[in-house]
Amino acid sequence: MPGSGVGVLVLRRLEDAPADGDPVRAVIRGTAVTNDGSGKVGFTAPGVDQQTAAITEAWAAAGLEPSAAQYVEAHVTGTELGDRIELEAASAAFAGGRAGDVRIGSVKSNIGHADAAAGAAALIKTVLMLENATLAPTVDVTRPVTALRDSPPRLVTEAEKWPVRAGLPRLAGVTSVGIGGTNVHVVVQEAPEQRTRPGSPAHPLVLPLSARTEHQLAALADRLARRLREADAPSLADVAHTLRTGRVAMPVRGYVVAAGAREAADKLTSLAGGRRDTVTDPRGEAWLSGEEVTWPALDGDVRRVSLPTYPFAGESYGALTPRRPATADRTAEAPDLPSPTPASAPSPSRSPSPSPSPENELASKVAELVIEALELNGAPDLEKTYFEAGGDSLTAVHLAGRLRDELGIDVPIQLFLEPITLKDMTNRIVETKQNGDADGALDTLLSEFEAES
Repeated sequence: MPGSGVGVLVLRRLEDAPADGDPVRAVIRGTAVTNDGSGKVGFTAPGVDQQTAAITEAWAAAGLEPSAAQYVEAHVTGTELGDRIELEAASAAFAGGRAGDVRIGSVKSNIGHADAAAGAAALIKTVLMLENATLAPTVDVTRPVTALRDSPPRLVTEAEKWPVRAGLPRLAGVTSVGIGGTNVHVVVQEAPEQRTRPGSPAHPLVLPLSARTEHQLAALADRLARRLREADAPSLADVAHTLRTGRVAMPVRGYVVAAGAREAADKLTSLAGGRRDTVTDPRGEAWLSGEEVTWPALDGDVRRVSLPTYPFAGESYGALTPRRPATADRTAEAPDLPSPTPASAPSPSRSPSPSPSPENELASKVAELVIEALELNGAPDLEKTYFEAGGDSLTAVHLAGRLRDELGIDVPIQLFLEPITLKDMTNRIVETKQNGDADGALDTLLSEFEAES
């Protein structure tokens, strides 16, 4: 499947990272880039020779033979031609090794084609496998291509322990290709063994935390507390160093003072519950007040360590926002909008009907859909314009589709672009239903989307 993605990796020279106390997750041993040039049969068609060259050159740059590889993360175009050529190139490059010693797989079966981020995703997956000493399976493979049955790489279809070899670290290759004939190969090695740190500092330490909201601060404190209770928790000095030097200072802040991991975990749990530490610290108090704090140097050799990530709010926007189920409360939020008076409406002198008119009922249903699609708080938000309420073109298509499918109203897309309030827009939508006006814009737009997909 097609897709888009973003991949971020931080690269440092191997001698610099440990010196600055940065954790090393994997080592890039060698890289190579080639291009098929005139050797390819077409602009989008890959070639065997230069893919093979990229692999062998990368392993040469690493000072290793390709036969040292244990795993290859393949690019995989998902086409008969592309996959066959990539397997042929891999087989030629790794021919020096014994058949079956090299495993092969691809992250694309998990996330699809990630466009420009495909290579980064493949490298990130490989680093994670090296960190966990586990070969992750290529999922949903039911019928491997014929070429795979005769090539040295063996497809990983089930999670396996990454084997250890005498005299060699765990080693992998990552292949990525680009349209136009560019071939890239990267040799990745497991990280060197990290030294262990003593568990408790000589004196209590301040652990500062910050977030954008109180809820996120509580979640962050809870995550860190759980991490410090684990058997392989990092040293408290390393945790304090990481929180002080590896985190952005945000407006909502808290801190605890502790001399050991157990004490710190208990106090962080209390902080997550809204209770401040009874032990105060002058620098901690300055931190709480929003000042820029110069933390004192920590004893011994400290390093930054991997800690629980920031608890993002996880809010969704636009047409892909999950639909919230209609409830009695949300139904009550729907405004009682006046509907346009039809030509056959009774005169004001007549007694009103005890039941709501079809027009008012339709207006309420339209308002409910608008509130739900735009994730509004209720009827007062209908005084905003479509764009003030956070609407966009994708949400317009989504909302127009629901109006057509659920209420039988074919709404001109241009209506969402007009500078009118949502309340007025709702009335206009009801008028569209009554008058039978429709320009087929939604059908045209959806047809264009389907043709391009």
